[in-house]
Amino acid sequence: MVMALVIMAVVTFGFMAWVRLLGQRSLAGEFEEQNARRRLAALNSEAASREYMLMKVMAGASDANGLTLFKPLGSDWSTASAPGWTGAAFETGEKDKVPLNPFSPTWDYTYGKEVVFTAGYKSLAFSNTAAVWTDDSAKFTGSVNSRTPLLGGDLLIAHTRGSSAPALSGNINIFGGFIQFDAAGGYTVRRPAASNASIQLTGAVPSNLPATPLSSGSGYGGALNVISNTTAPVVSLLTKLERERDKNAAINPRASRIVTLAKNVASTDPGVTWTGVVSTTKANVATVTSYESAKEDTPNVVVKDGVSELILKAPPSAQQADAATRQLQVIICDQTSVAAYQFLTTIRLQGTNPRRTLLALKSSAATAPEVTVIVEDSAVSSVWDMMIFAENVKIKFQFSTTSPYKATSLTLYGGIQSDSQLTGPPGANKLDLRLQQNTQGLLGMSPRVGWVEIFLGRDEKL
Repeated sequence: MVMALVIMAVVTFGFMAWVRLLGQRSLAGEFEEQNARRRLAALNSEAASREYMLMKVMAGASDANGLTLFKPLGSDWSTASAPGWTGAAFETGEKDKVPLNPFSPTWDYTYGKEVVFTAGYKSLAFSNTAAVWTDDSAKFTGSVNSRTPLLGGDLLIAHTRGSSAPALSGNINIFGGFIQFDAAGGYTVRRPAASNASIQLTGAVPSNLPATPLSSGSGYGGALNVISNTTAPVVSLLTKLERERDKNAAINPRASRIVTLAKNVASTDPGVTWTGVVSTTKANVATVTSYESAKEDTPNVVVKDGVSELILKAPPSAQQADAATRQLQVIICDQTSVAAYQFLTTIRLQGTNPRRTLLALKSSAATAPEVTVIVEDSAVSSVWDMMIFAENVKIKFQFSTTSPYKATSLTLYGGIQSDSQLTGPPGANKLDLRLQQNTQGLLGMSPRVGWVEIFLGRDEKL
């Protein structure tokens, strides 16, 4: 009898322990399920936050309402919200902290525009063994980072125009990287050897990097629209130039002045020779100098219409060293609805120019003529510190053989970014693209490519 009672007690205690163990395992399972559900909710909130960064923050200048309470799963199990914000993501003023890469402070930017998101979800707790779901949240920080690819070593950048990539040919040596954007807005990095006689796109090796949505501030289609963008003026080169002029108007108005060339409007600036008269029978030539005097600086130039030939004159040999220290010179050819004889068709690079120059060519016409860049230098090798941007403008490089010119090679310290056909010099002539290392003035003025990053805030846990 006693033995039976002992056995019954042991069985009872064992059964109770087993039931308690099952209860504990059930609670552990609930906790694991809640952890998975919480992380899933937070990841959905992160995805919603990333979408908001891509659609609103990348191209916008402000959003007073921010991201109002958004429920990716349709319930309070997952929410995303952010306060209102101001300040365009591509504003240079946002980039005033320590560079992201301390070994390359000249072209890397630090944080860009930041927006802090609150990812809401439910947390599981127990009160007297009863499950209680309480509101909980974590902070995510979204950031638009950007850089200038040309200043980072990608010296030839081909954007799509419509659905096709531009044709590239001729003798172009790239002493750096090559980027070709595709129509979906991703990119492929290809790095042809610098010793190649000509650039061959079909033989280039694509990058194995994952596709990242990239934008120059106006969509993700791989298009280039940075010279005179009226819908997104913060990325517009023309807007930046005018803003720089207005900012320095009281300090040094002559150094930041802009000369606009248009038909029948003559230039009175000593740095630009232009009569303003448009002829249908001969070239309408405008001459822009890179050096005026020891005390005066040459202006920035905006060509609207009427100029069919643009001569860029390098400084004399005695002023070369001084010219190299001068501020950036910007030359923009923004030609829209103009007559056929008013289109820019020829650019002459005369001499060797150590002054940093940014040349931007844009046409809104469907049938804009090709622009021929003719190198005229008495030395065998001509060198220009120049970045070239082209939107809907085909460019072809040639070398003048008229005495006393005998240059057979052109080196551009800066690179080319274009969405149109680019033809390098033929035969034994060559075009070399090399990295520009003096980025003073170029960093804030040059077009950038931006992307979104989002990460869990410091000391936050899921």
